[in-house]
Parts: sequence; structure tokens; C-alpha cells
Amino acid sequence: MDPLPAHTPHPSTAPAPAAGGTSVGAPVPAGAGTLLRLTLAKEGHHYVFTYEPGRELDVLTHLVTIVQDPGSGLDWYDAAVLAHQMGAQMTAQLERLASELSPPARKAQP
Repeated sequence: MDPLPAHTPHPSTAPAPAAGGTSVGAPVPAGAGTLLRLTLAKEGHHYVFTYEPGRELDVLTHLVTIVQDPGSGLDWYDAAVLAHQMGAQMTAQLERLASELSPPARKAQP
């Protein structure tokens, strides 16, 4: 699944952006799996990237292409903010997996 073109504002049901103008989108249920979402609010536009886990490199490559287009409305700072969101999502996924795979902690014997 290709990410949505970020230079096209897209209406979204994502939570309202935080004070910094961005929100980290929660995983979006999909028919066959989970989709991830990155969002950015800028100058009255809401940019949304929806992608499957494992397609992070494709999203980053797409962001580079968009940022290099002077008419896109996005700049390198915006790309860095979106990449940071992606990193936060990946960290959360790894922490969830680690907690699911870790055996429960045993209480120390007195």
C-alpha cells in the first residue's frame, strides 16, 4: 500500500494535533492488518500518511521526494517531525513486543 501523497491535504479522523502542531497517529485497524498513520497540521492543512508496518523506508523516501518539490508546502523540518513520529511509533511497537515476550517478573523470596 502506498502512503498518501503528503502534499495533498487530507481530512482525517486522527486526534487533534498537540501543541506543536502534530499528533502521533494510533494504529488504524485495516481489513487484513494494521495500518500506521503519521499526521502533520500546518498552515490550516492536515497532512496524513497511512502505511503498513515494514514500509517505513518507503514513507521516508516519499517524504524526501515531496520535500524536494518546492510547491509541496512541506519542508525538511516537517519531514523531520514526521520521521520523529515514525520513530516514536516504532519504539512503542518494540516496547509492546518486548513486554509480550518477557516472562512475568517473579517476586523475590524473603
